[in-house]
This record gives sequence, structure tokens and C-alpha cells, in this order.
Amino acid sequence: MTVKQFTYPFIKKTNLFFEANSLYLLRITMGVVFILFGFVKFYHGLSPAEGLAIKTMDKLTFNYIPGTVLIKILATWEVATGFGLLFNRFLKATMVLLILHLLGTFLPFLFFPNEMWKAFPFVFSMEGQYIVKNIVFIAAAIVLGTRKEVVVKKSQTEYLTWHPSLTANSFGEHHALARVAKVYPARGNVK
Repeated sequence: MTVKQFTYPFIKKTNLFFEANSLYLLRITMGVVFILFGFVKFYHGLSPAEGLAIKTMDKLTFNYIPGTVLIKILATWEVATGFGLLFNRFLKATMVLLILHLLGTFLPFLFFPNEMWKAFPFVFSMEGQYIVKNIVFIAAAIVLGTRKEVVVKKSQTEYLTWHPSLTANSFGEHHALARVAKVYPARGNVK
């Protein structure tokens, strides 16, 4: 028996599992990250982004709203987004909050470019790196917003999760791929 023959069943099952659960895992992990990042903003001095966030929001509001109030609003926004993702509730509103927040994180590049770069255009400062990583979150938000995580009840113990064959194209038409969806054990709160 070759190594390929030995590992193929494991690799195949692993690929099928991740294919069926990738959107679920992406949504959950993004929710956890947003809850954690938002939670630390409720406590002065814990978030490394607090100063930059307050400066940016002060500039947006022309200093009419105190920074301490603005940071609490931002913290609430991030935690609400995180819980929306984590519990898969109010997903359209959550996606709007998510995209607006992520686009807003790039405003410091407009307002404070000297603080974002060590050497323009290739070397970011620590704050610039903190912001640029949000490109990955934007891509993940696009994936979550354009794909459907479908959960269909099959029996009391098995459920069908999202599968590429259940994805709608840009015209809302459903088209089947050549694969057959795999059935996996139920996980948590399934409707």
C-alpha cells in the first residue's frame, strides 16, 4: 500500500467536511474575533487600536461627540456584529454593520497617512498593518454575504449543510454542480 492510497480516504473525508462546513467555520470565527475586539474597547487602555479609533471618529464627528462615548459606540457595534455572526441572526443587518465598519477602518489612511506608513508605499507602521489585515475580513464578508449556509433537516440526527450545488448565481438561479452533498451529524441550534 502506498502512502497516497493510505492517506486518500482521510484526505477525502477531511476535504468533504471542510467543503460542507467552511462557511459555518468562517462565520463563527469572524464572530468570535469581532466580539473579542469589541469587548476590549469597553475598557479604557486595553485595545491597541483605541487611540487611533478615537482620533478617526473625532475627525468624522468634528469633535462634537466625546471620544469616550464614540469608543463605546464602536465597541457596541463590533460586539453586535460579532454576535450576529456567531448566532447567525439578523444576517443582512449584520453584514451591513460589518461592511460599513470594515470600510471605516481604512479612514486613517486618508486622515493620518504619516502614521500609517514607515516607508510609503510598501512598509506599513504597526497601525497600518492592523488596518490592512482587514482586507481579509472584507473578502470573508463578501463570501459570507454572497453564499448561503443552507441547513436542511434530513432526520432527527442528520442535517445537510451548505454545499456549492446549493449556491445561487448573480441572477438568483440555483444550479447544481456534479457533486452530491454529504450528510454530517447535526451541530447545535439547527432550524
